[in-house]
Amino acid sequence: MTITAVHGIANHLCGRSPKQGAAELAGQWQPRLQQGFTAVGLDDPQLPTLHVAYYAHHTQAAEQQATVPDLLSIDEREQSFVIAWALALCSPTLQEQQGLITAPLRQVLSWISRRRNIPIKVVIRLAVQLAGEVHRYLHVPQVRAAARSAMTESIRQVRPKVVLAHTPSAQSSRTRLSMHTRNWPWTAS
Repeated sequence: MTITAVHGIANHLCGRSPKQGAAELAGQWQPRLQQGFTAVGLDDPQLPTLHVAYYAHHTQAAEQQATVPDLLSIDEREQSFVIAWALALCSPTLQEQQGLITAPLRQVLSWISRRRNIPIKVVIRLAVQLAGEVHRYLHVPQVRAAARSAMTESIRQVRPKVVLAHTPSAQSSRTRLSMHTRNWPWTAS
């Protein structure tokens, strides 16, 4: 059996071709898949082969890779994403939530840094990268089309029994599956 995993954001592997990126992610995730199967008593030697539908090269902005991430470089949509990410990431109390929604972005990221014990520079770099990647996927039609095409082609070539997709790729994967798997039984959850 073959499983195709469609990665989410923050999976771009610099300096690798899409094929190399897919193979590297599959290599990283295969042992975890093995552990999961073993944990539930499915340590059969015929474990599924894991294939990754890699599209991260389409959502990266070349000019941002070379520069130091700066909060001033992100627009309002991206700022909204970062705040939503912060709220989801750290499960704030209602009082914290109300303050974070209206706080300046740097203050929100400082809160994550303190709460998760991660250096603020790392949090800022990650926030800027994630916000840009999500923005390009959702709001730049050519980027979204290229990413979806990469997913479609991967699913078409591999014809997996199972597709695991992480947002924002889950909806795209569902769409791609419906185009190429009319006779396959599948469930979206």
